[in-house]
Amino acid sequence: MRFVFVILGLLSLSTATFSHHSILEYDREVVLEMDAIVTRVQWSNPHILLTFETENADGEVDIWESHSTDLNSLDRRGVPRNAITAGTQVTLAGNPSTRRERHMFVTNVLMPDGLEVLLQPGTQSRWSARYEGGGDWIIDESKVLADQPEGMYRVWRVVERNTDTEALSNPALTETARTSVESFISFRDDPAQYCAPVGMPGAMMATGIHPFELSQQGDDIHLRLELYDSERVIHMVPDASDEGQPLSDLGYSVGRWEGETLVVTTTRIGYPFNNIFFPRPRFDGATLSVPQSEKSVIVERFTFDDAATQLTYDLSVSDPVNLAEPISIERFFVWGWLPGLEVQRFDCEADAK
Repeated sequence: MRFVFVILGLLSLSTATFSHHSILEYDREVVLEMDAIVTRVQWSNPHILLTFETENADGEVDIWESHSTDLNSLDRRGVPRNAITAGTQVTLAGNPSTRRERHMFVTNVLMPDGLEVLLQPGTQSRWSARYEGGGDWIIDESKVLADQPEGMYRVWRVVERNTDTEALSNPALTETARTSVESFISFRDDPAQYCAPVGMPGAMMATGIHPFELSQQGDDIHLRLELYDSERVIHMVPDASDEGQPLSDLGYSVGRWEGETLVVTTTRIGYPFNNIFFPRPRFDGATLSVPQSEKSVIVERFTFDDAATQLTYDLSVSDPVNLAEPISIERFFVWGWLPGLEVQRFDCEADAK
């Protein structure tokens, strides 16, 4: 069997690509290319999983584990869930893990009939002019014609992200926070096997990959996030208060209007259980490096531009326990409206083949 080792320059990937924390373990400067037999395929979120066999230089069989992007992204790009099946002889390309032997992030799969399956958004075909996936989202035309929302109450997807986020990736920490960061033990298991909920503000950072929907329901505004099927309630009544509210991963949000801008203040953030991958909410959802206390306060500003059909998002986080000074990022995201786009169910139930 063929096994090619290719060194590449640093790939140009958007910051949003790293919202799924487990992707960070893969060396994007190295591409492995190999012939293999697929022995197991699991189509599920947050990443599809593949197991395959290759033959090494000594003629022995090596078993590889891998995963790729999330199921929703593949669905939107027209990759059918039976595109790859167990028992198929294929050619694979992907990035090796820096932490685990014989583990990789698969980006390209060449099928026996010459069809190439692209498992990473934005990936280019390597071997064939016939391919599925990799491109932009495919929208049902009938849904486009029926999608006539009012104001900001619609489904949004990211069109721009502020990548100059030094305040987020390297915040000024208190001594308490530095001690916590130094003692933090990163996860040892494969996070792709689990669907662990993400707290605030990490849940909003994930909109870099997954769309969300704003809707008005009674006096309140609901923010439905595709990632992990989460839903935030923004309490809009004048006397809304967090007093006596329980701690939760998404916290308790109170909103008010400043002209065309929706200002949301979120408090009472805290996980009700000790989740192995998210022992407490963290500011940087990619690295899980900075803790967040129950005194954390998050202020978000959603500004709707009717002429451009865009929604601009500013973020501020203060935490006297862990932050020596608040984190503040203007235009953290700019979301755009794509007619016909829908928030899909985030299916974490395994569909193994």
